[in-house]
Amino acid sequence: MATYVNNLRLKEIATGAESGTWGTSTNTNLELIADALGSGTEAITTNADTHTTTIADGAADEGRALFLKYTGTLDSACTITLAPNTINKLWFIENATSGSQNIIISQGSGANITIAPGKIAVVLTDGAGSGAAVLDALADLELSGTLSVAGAATITGASTLTGVTTHGGNVVSDTNSTDDLGATSTRWANLWVDAITMTGALGGGSAAFSSTLAVTGITTHGDNVVSDTDSTDDLGTTGVRWANLWVDAITMGGTLAGAVATFSSTVGITGVTTHGDSVVPVTDSTVDLGTTGVRWANLWVDAITMGGTLAGAVATFSSTVGITGVTTHGDDVVSDTDSTDDLGTTGVRWANLWVDAVTMTAGFVAASGNSYIGDTANSKQTLGLTINMGANDNEILSLKSSDIAHGITGQTETDTYGLFQKAHAAGGGLQVTGLTDSDGGPGFALALTGMLGEAADTTKATNAQGIVHIRSYIYDGSTNVIAPGTDQNLVVFGSASSARFIFDAEGSGHADVEWVTFDKHNDLQVLEDMEYLVAPGQVVRQFGDVIKHDRAFFEDEGLFHDIREVGDGRMRGMMNYTRMLMLHSGAIRQVGGRQMLLENCLRDLVAANPTLKGGTKALALLETN
Repeated sequence: MATYVNNLRLKEIATGAESGTWGTSTNTNLELIADALGSGTEAITTNADTHTTTIADGAADEGRALFLKYTGTLDSACTITLAPNTINKLWFIENATSGSQNIIISQGSGANITIAPGKIAVVLTDGAGSGAAVLDALADLELSGTLSVAGAATITGASTLTGVTTHGGNVVSDTNSTDDLGATSTRWANLWVDAITMTGALGGGSAAFSSTLAVTGITTHGDNVVSDTDSTDDLGTTGVRWANLWVDAITMGGTLAGAVATFSSTVGITGVTTHGDSVVPVTDSTVDLGTTGVRWANLWVDAITMGGTLAGAVATFSSTVGITGVTTHGDDVVSDTDSTDDLGTTGVRWANLWVDAVTMTAGFVAASGNSYIGDTANSKQTLGLTINMGANDNEILSLKSSDIAHGITGQTETDTYGLFQKAHAAGGGLQVTGLTDSDGGPGFALALTGMLGEAADTTKATNAQGIVHIRSYIYDGSTNVIAPGTDQNLVVFGSASSARFIFDAEGSGHADVEWVTFDKHNDLQVLEDMEYLVAPGQVVRQFGDVIKHDRAFFEDEGLFHDIREVGDGRMRGMMNYTRMLMLHSGAIRQVGGRQMLLENCLRDLVAANPTLKGGTKALALLETN
């Protein structure tokens, strides 16, 4: 008996087995060995989270290849199990899937290997059964010769190089302002460069420069900056000046010239000061004119522009006050005349209104743009109302009337006559519900009405249009919808939670009915009396002139209701199609029974009278038809 316990699942032929076929099995094994040294490609089912690659027993498969490429489209990481879990084998595995997702190579409950998209890993399965592990075959790789890399090499861990390394290009850190050359305790002896560009501080001992030193960042000195020659060197030049000088004191032997002087302490000025230009603080929104305890008596200005709050006593303005900054009110903003003043104007509107509630005596008017409740944007809407109910699962729109008190408070409030809500808490869908009370009799709770402003379509084809048109679609798995597939239900009418009428994608109608028969009646007579009743003067009677079934019969049997005259001798009525189908079925069955009786009588007649003229021919026609 052959076995397949080796790492390539080759057939191992038992001693003395397969006489006459041993060569075929051997050739198959050789082909499988060749496959194991080649490459293979295996596709993962779209968006699968798990996948199994199995090396078959004695049969070709992609999984036994030395180099195995995985393809397909993923929306999440996919765990791939290499089976059987007894295979001890080396693999080159490429993650060639699309979707930018990792694949995780596993064999048993042991260690796994994760392969990033577009990467190749060399892995080893230990074949340890249920606890099997997948190992990185190149972990702790040691090379004694020269390593040549034609492209870029990415090293994620620390690398130790002994001997001199020569670089043909720049040595560049992979992260800005993070990596060091050397360490605090392990330093480079000397640095031989043509130039150094620094954004930080130059620390350590003394540095001597034989030419001009250009420093583009901030330099911090722990001691004095002293010129090497008295009264000779400048700080800055006539054309290149320092922006500001921050010092505790300046001792000058000359004149303070120039424009603006900034003082870090209080400057005391006695007497009147006259300014030929604006008085401007050095820091925005920080410096005061006066203090809480020492105030200016009056302020004589043509205008005041404020970015803060007007505090203090009441200020009365005789004209329009322009406020460009944020105003904060500690109390209500109240108009001086009821129903007269506006917030904003037709041409100058407020951007947003942030309030806890709005009480209106008139309707809400939106001149343009969208209105949002629980949301702020809708890219699929140009002008309309968007309501986002978040994770709530109850009513999103309720229609109420004080005239309504239906009492169905287990479903909604008693004065709600219509509501919209999610059909499924997690999946969505729209459920529209109408409710009525008992005042109007057995009317309708939900009416769907179409009013067409032109003549209705008369087409009787698949492209026909109706005054009321119900369409059904299903999700295409991407971003759009398609027509339902074979036997899928389009519309269902139910009694509570039980389906009673179904119309499917093939146009077939299905009804959940309790079957009844009319065997106590002559079904053909019933059909003839029905047509005579609803089409008087148009039916040629075949079963006698006596009407056996009147209007009351058809109403009692549930075949017709509301039979009535409509003028010119014409009649109309509400026909029960399901019961009519049952009546037709019974009529066919009765006609079939009579036909079988006549056929049997004909056979008996011919058998009793073999010489009957035309009898044999009649039987032959009967048998062939």
